[in-house]
Amino acid sequence: MSFPYIFVGTPNDTFHATENAPWIRITRIPGEWFDSADDERIIEYPRVQIDFWIAKEKLPDLDELESMIYQTMHDAGFERYYVDHVEDSDTPTLIMVQGNFEGFIPEEE
Repeated sequence: MSFPYIFVGTPNDTFHATENAPWIRITRIPGEWFDSADDERIIEYPRVQIDFWIAKEKLPDLDELESMIYQTMHDAGFERYYVDHVEDSDTPTLIMVQGNFEGFIPEEE
């Protein structure tokens, strides 16, 4: 499998084609999740969503790519709390995989 394209945000519509797959989109999930003590934040929990699209004919590579993303995020201190695989409604020759991850950042003193 060749290394996929990686985007922060959504690529333009002309890129969204089966021949360009696989590609990865990383987006921040809005919100502020944190723990506090004595009116100060002590830990923040940043969340990101990592989606990737893969052509149906490359489905044998899906597990490898999903594992690579999971391991990279795990090594960076993030754990996946949601995953889903669906056929892309705009391009039915693609499978979209969504993974949501949450990190752990202790506040520095």
